Amino acid sequence: RDRVECYADLVGSAGLRSSPVHRWYYYKEGFSPLLPDRLVDSLGTAGTGVVLDPFLGVGTTLVALRSRPDVTSVLGSEYSPFAHFVATTKIAAAQVDPKRLRRAARRLIKFKADGRTLTIPHLTSLNDERIFSRRDVYDLLGARRAIEEDDALSEAERAFFLLGLAAIVEDV
Repeated sequence: RDRVECYADLVGSAGLRSSPVHRWYYYKEGFSPLLPDRLVDSLGTAGTGVVLDPFLGVGTTLVALRSRPDVTSVLGSEYSPFAHFVATTKIAAAQVDPKRLRRAARRLIKFKADGRTLTIPHLTSLNDERIFSRRDVYDLLGARRAIEEDDALSEAERAFFLLGLAAIVEDV
């Protein structure tokens, strides 16, 4: 059956930009967080409560279905280590305390970027001054170092801040 009219408005990443947690990292291959719900509503889970997402991406299906009582688990596979990192960070969001994040952000924002102690990764666009100024590169690397070396952060909090940093790289 042709279901274009049921799903067409949900295919594409535009809906992610306004959805909590989903908007943390723009993923052009994404889809609306409403799509998994609509698919489960129309297809069900064959009585198993299990949903398989063979191309997990950044975890839109996982996050969208996590509070649905008729879905007991979402299984998925993702080849990209970065997309997997984004997905696990979004899933771990329930473990982070916003008050702790605010305190940590006030502490982290005071980082110092020292180009003498930072090494720019060799095979990245960070080496191309037509893309990134040296100052911006050192600021990004300094912020990453501050996040990675902050012993007061839990792993979920560290991932949250690293994802935030990754999300702004294109804007920089």
